[in-house]
Amino acid sequence: MLRARRPLGFCREHVGLRGGAQDNDFRTLLWLIQFSKSADPSAWEHRRRVMTQILGFRRCRDLGLKARRLLEEGRLRYLRDRGFEAELVRYVDAATTPDNLAIVAIRRAR
Repeated sequence: MLRARRPLGFCREHVGLRGGAQDNDFRTLLWLIQFSKSADPSAWEHRRRVMTQILGFRRCRDLGLKARRLLEEGRLRYLRDRGFEAELVRYVDAATTPDNLAIVAIRRAR
């Protein structure tokens, strides 16, 4: 039996916001994931971000790939906790696209 858990947020300041619009950490996480899919460092939506200016294109892209992996691992755990056998797979080489992760899941027999 699963117990209801209190939403945690990303840090002490954001406890309970659960990725809402006010949660700057969650918005940054989503931006990094979006950034990881970008091949053009001069795109206007990236160039204007302070994080891009401080860390540079390559570092932001690397962090974005790690953020994406973190999100997918959370999805895997969610599915497994609810009775699925689930795997995270790379379905194409990263040189083709960095957006190359998929979750394959089947419900376990009871």
